[in-house]
Amino acid sequence: MNQSNKNQDSNADSTQSSSENAKNSNCPGYKPKEGYVPDKETAIAIAVAVWKPIYGEEIINSKKPYRACLQ
Repeated sequence: MNQSNKNQDSNADSTQSSSENAKNSNCPGYKPKEGYVPDKETAIAIAVAVWKPIYGEEIINSKKPYRACLQ
């Protein structure tokens, strides 16, 4: 197989993967199998990212340990 054919095959593979990913993530009503926030560690990381600019790192750290539960 020459270089041109290799590039075409490679491009076709990446295009297919990209379009499959786009199909899943851009569809209205799409929900990841594990949910948008799949576990407590992710929930806490999101919360801390939101709290930092509001309360400051010192106050956030003083409230540890954090608790999260899935509802």
